[in-house]
Order: sequence, then structure tokens, then C-alpha cells
Amino acid sequence: MASLLAGNSIYQYSKKMASARGYYGYIGDGLGHIAGSFAAFLYILYEFANLLFILGYYILTFSPTLGYITSISIPDYISYIYIVLISIPAFYVVYKGIKPSYKSQIVVNMIQIIFVVTISIIIIISSPKIGAIPFTTYNIGIKGVFLGFITGSYLSFAGFGSIVPLGEEAKAPRKSIGMAVLAIILIMGSIYLLGSYAMVAGWGLNNMASFSNSIFPGFIIISKFGSVPNGIFFLLNFFVVYPLFVTMATALSRNIYAMARDGLISSRLSTVHNKINRPMLH
Repeated sequence: MASLLAGNSIYQYSKKMASARGYYGYIGDGLGHIAGSFAAFLYILYEFANLLFILGYYILTFSPTLGYITSISIPDYISYIYIVLISIPAFYVVYKGIKPSYKSQIVVNMIQIIFVVTISIIIIISSPKIGAIPFTTYNIGIKGVFLGFITGSYLSFAGFGSIVPLGEEAKAPRKSIGMAVLAIILIMGSIYLLGSYAMVAGWGLNNMASFSNSIFPGFIIISKFGSVPNGIFFLLNFFVVYPLFVTMATALSRNIYAMARDGLISSRLSTVHNKINRPMLH
């Protein structure tokens, strides 16, 4: 519900304007040029911080998780190598243009969705029945509900607004951008909910206090039902990291392009490669 409230703001404003400016275009239109310009630089900081967070998280967790699965001591530098190997194809498709980047994301995300739904159903069926208790204030109280409202909706479940800067490249953007945001929230929200319920069922309702202390709880739960092949492990991590890189880099590149075009940063950054379809200028 919190994500839908946030998405509704995008939905309403996307009907009025669509451009590569994305969020800073909305803010500039509503609050003026200074506020919009400030938001533009904040968005760059936000996206870079997200990318660094993902890099840092996988550098810290990839080798230990692989070591847990294989029962072999894995050196930390393997994490760095793996991140580089994922980054190369991710940034390449972003460079090639919007069509190859999003076509590849559709394929990767569909595989990821199929896996998450399948494994979640298996975990729920195979675990002790917990009913609707996770949807109540059991053991957390109203304080826990509000904590989940903030961390779950505004920190964990985010990124659906990354398509806003594609307003100059989408067909019928004043209709399609808003509808896409709502569709993302409803579809991915349902999968997010299913996966979260499966994690609670698999970990144990009364053991959830230790859930957040583990750096790879998902693989611990899955390992209860059998070993995880190394190939599956590598593919799963690729399916998670690759679309995140592509999404953030795509949104960030459009935001920088619009800022350069508006004179907020060097105009050199508004140059588009001749082999890439140029965004429509409004």
C-alpha cells in the first residue's frame, strides 16, 4: 500500500509531462528551476550510492555464500572478479541502447520470476504451516508494523520509478509510464510478498530474530531441501545483479543527458552516439 501511494504520485504526474529529466523534471515543474536542479544532482548521488551499495553488498557476501554452498574456503577476490564479469555485459547493453538493454532484462527477469515463484511454493508447501500469522502484529507490535512500512516499502521495495527518465523514448509516454509503474508495483509486489512469506515459513516463525543476522538466509533455507548446484548459484546472482545494474545505469544516463541539455552540467554529456537511437527532443 505504501508503494502504491508513492507510485500514484508518478502516475498522476506522468500524465502531464514526459521527458528524460525524470523526477527532476516533475519537481522543477512544480517547485521551480532551483528545486528541480537540486533534485537532479541528488538523483545522481542517489543512483551512484545504489550502485556502490550493490557492489559493496555482493563483494561482502558472494565469496562467503559460495563457500557455504561448496564447503570450500573461497578467497575474497573472487567477489571482485564476479562483479566485474557482470558489470561488463550490463554496461555494454546500456551503451548499445534502450532496446537491447530492456529486451535482455525481460528475459533475465522472467527467468528470475519463474525461479522465485517456483522455489517459494516448494518452501511453503514443505515447511510447517504458519497460516496468516505473518500478516498480523505477532511478536512485533505496532512499532514493528511502522518499521516494516518504512524499510519494506521505501527502502527495500524501490526502483519502480527508474522508467520515468525514459519519457522521451517510450511510446505514448503520458499513458504508458504511469501504467507501467502501477503494473510493476502490483506484479513485483505480489512476487515480493510470496517470496517473503516463503522465507518466514522456511526459516521458522519463532526464529525470525536470527534471520537478519545471516548474510545468506535464502540459501540456508533452500539448502534444507537439497544442495544448490554451483552453476545455479552463479546464474541466480547474475539474474539479480545484472538487471539492477542495467536499470540504474539506464536511468542515470538519461538523467545526466537531460541535465547536460539543460545546461546544469557540461554540454558534452548531451552528445549521443551516432549508432544509438537518439531520444526525442521536446
